[in-house]
Amino acid sequence: LGLLGLGGGSAAVAVGVVVLALIWLLLGWGLRDHYLALFRVILQRGPSGVGSVPTLDLAALEALLQALNSDADGEVLSSLDLLHQYGRTRLVPSLILVHPSPQVVVRALELFGRAGRADHLPKMLRLAASSDAEIRAAVIRAHPDHSFALRGMQDDDPIVRCTALAALLTDGGPQSRTVQPVVEAIASGGRTEERIALA
Repeated sequence: LGLLGLGGGSAAVAVGVVVLALIWLLLGWGLRDHYLALFRVILQRGPSGVGSVPTLDLAALEALLQALNSDADGEVLSSLDLLHQYGRTRLVPSLILVHPSPQVVVRALELFGRAGRADHLPKMLRLAASSDAEIRAAVIRAHPDHSFALRGMQDDDPIVRCTALAALLTDGGPQSRTVQPVVEAIASGGRTEERIALA
């Protein structure tokens, strides 16, 4: 409009539009690195750094999936949480369940359960025998039926036992009537660690 006001013809306006479009494209391309750097900063802050997130595109998605291979547990947890926020939990490989960090495995099981994934179920047999009680409890919470909960009631760890009791109690099936007196007994007179686990 300025060119037309100054007496420029349509050719001058066309050239001006092309020049402005090229500048716009160069600025947009230059912002790409800053945009990906924002994702990396969010991931490095750990799970507490995940708040409002920028729009996801292919490059950002690639950065999130690469972060699943990080040596820093906080970065892996942040990536899991971001993928969950974007509704892309199904893209997380089930091999994350062999991660050396129990915290990562527990979080992945939780997210897989929420997403209704079933491709990780074969790996849960091995996780149910884990030496880590939090992982065994997470398996009970994530499994769609109660075969692991029934086994968990015999576990030596109060967290696993109480998780199994809670799973069976909230199911509302025939097992819930059998489990309810056990839960009430723990709540009213169980050992301190059992009551904390139940809570």
